[in-house]
Amino acid sequence: GIQGMGGVVLLYKSLDLLDWQYLGILHNKNPQEPEEVPCGTMWECPSFFPLGEKWVLLVSTCKQIGPVSTLYFTGDYYNNRFHPDGPAHKLDHGAGTWFYAPQTLLDASCERVMFGWLREARGPDEMKNAGWSGVMSLPRRLTLGEDGDLVCTPVPETASMRRRTEVLERNGQISNVVTGASMEILLHVRQDTEMWSGIVLITEKPSEQPVLIAWDSNKREVLVDCRHAGGLLSSLPLEKTEKEEFLLHIFVDSSVLEVFVDDRLAISARFYVREPQSLRVQIQGVVRAEVFLCRLNPK
Repeated sequence: GIQGMGGVVLLYKSLDLLDWQYLGILHNKNPQEPEEVPCGTMWECPSFFPLGEKWVLLVSTCKQIGPVSTLYFTGDYYNNRFHPDGPAHKLDHGAGTWFYAPQTLLDASCERVMFGWLREARGPDEMKNAGWSGVMSLPRRLTLGEDGDLVCTPVPETASMRRRTEVLERNGQISNVVTGASMEILLHVRQDTEMWSGIVLITEKPSEQPVLIAWDSNKREVLVDCRHAGGLLSSLPLEKTEKEEFLLHIFVDSSVLEVFVDDRLAISARFYVREPQSLRVQIQGVVRAEVFLCRLNPK
């Protein structure tokens, strides 16, 4: 960042990746513009790339005191400057910004793929006792929606990890075929349900409180509640559409939750249970929600 200005992204060019020429500021925070989301005072880990007919700039932001965030801009690029179409948007909607410092690449099909660092929700002593800290997210395919916003979708290759499948349709039903630390869940939820409905992740230990992933129809919010398992409460408001139902595409991996709303908006969360290998899924709420569970095991 630059004092009095805030976050900046600098632009360089090189023909051999050894000698670099400074071209100026690619983009900077305008301290005079109102912020729809906090943009911090320092930007790091920028990623800048073309996508469709636009250019996208990803930045991870922080300030001396306060939370961090991961943001994106869309816009045009000319004369060595990035010209955004509007203010910054959240790249991930999880509370705590556990998804941080993402970088992108082109896969073999020339699709833009993004990975991020999933930070820990637990404290330094707990991380030290565990012997490890931080994991990588699942790869996410990036596209632009019809409204110009960035769309985050789990790459289709994740389906190759599916092993066993179970369908849950009754209120209160608990998975028996598919249990364990790694699962994929396709949760279909009706918009007009009269009460909140979704799933809870439970273990065999009665003392451990469940993790909830649900739709609150009164507030029209998707909720990911990890407060009873060492995490935070994330909420994502949704505008009403003509669709009768929407999809919550959920990935569980020991202490990680990645939720994709209609395979478009992402919510990343962290939670901690003593025996994640005993995790099971239970339906809560109305019976119009169907859940498909798949074991995630690498080949």
